[in-house]
Amino acid sequence: MYSLEHLELNDIYKMFENLKFKKIILQPPNKKPGSFRGAGALLIDGKDYWLTSRTRTAEKRGYEVEIYHSKNGYDFSSIKTISRREMEEFIGNKISSIEAQQIIRDPKTGKFYMYVSIDLIDNKYPHMWVVLLLIANKPSGKWINGGIVMYPKEPFNTVKDCNIGIFNGRYIALCKAYIDKDKKLFTTLYTSSDGIKWKYSGIPTFNGKKQKSIFALDGSIYKFNNKIFVIGTKEEIFTRGLTTTNRLCIMELDLSKKDIKTVVSEKWKHLSNYERKNYPIHTYFTAVPDYAAGEWKVIAEITDPRYTKKLGVFDVVDNVIMYTSTLN
Repeated sequence: MYSLEHLELNDIYKMFENLKFKKIILQPPNKKPGSFRGAGALLIDGKDYWLTSRTRTAEKRGYEVEIYHSKNGYDFSSIKTISRREMEEFIGNKISSIEAQQIIRDPKTGKFYMYVSIDLIDNKYPHMWVVLLLIANKPSGKWINGGIVMYPKEPFNTVKDCNIGIFNGRYIALCKAYIDKDKKLFTTLYTSSDGIKWKYSGIPTFNGKKQKSIFALDGSIYKFNNKIFVIGTKEEIFTRGLTTTNRLCIMELDLSKKDIKTVVSEKWKHLSNYERKNYPIHTYFTAVPDYAAGEWKVIAEITDPRYTKKLGVFDVVDNVIMYTSTLN
């Protein structure tokens, strides 16, 4: 987990105010409806920038994870691909799709852990999303099977799209949980002492109250003033299988109370022609301080209005774009 201890809270607020569009960094495999890249996260490790992405088309759904590398933080090249078939061989079970992934470097072992959301083909539910752990000595090297480390807990049939950080040696994950029959989506809490064995810790309240029937957070988890903050997005719009938002937020996670509290909530200001005016962000968002460059790097999966006629998981076309903001 990145620490923001030397910053003032007001400096973090200003990050939203000073965002500037930089470039499209990843494009979908084609421009047909239902084609995406994204659902990944950025990791800065020394002078190396590592970015993950899942590749998706409407016909295949999510069919591979790609790992991209950059030395300057702006221009990324694909250096590793892990296919859905390889993951099926790891776990001995068919997988119908892949979604969010995040790489973290474990502080105790120095190894890289990648958490991948996979949709198991299961006779009991239309979808059964779980989280698979892959482990490597370096992101460009060989990834081995760490096993399925998060399963959904009743009444949910899905756990996916986890945002993971480390706080005082403790792993923390905020994950989406879904109830297929009721079409309800919540943010749930998982914790771990080592990043391998995870414990389900329930559904946090939101500003002291029960979450709404559609409530999902996505972003980056940080330690600040010995507290846990999430910098990212809040989704409350669910359209034909697609969660989207136009809302940026800073949230505080109180582990003792299991409560998520709003600190800042602002509307996303699109500054390019590659973003829908209404609800442009397709869930996935990461904001990382790049101290060497003196800037925040903000990366989001964005619905492209040039190829998208309506909202829906099989209707939109998504790019991955980068914004930057001054890091005081």
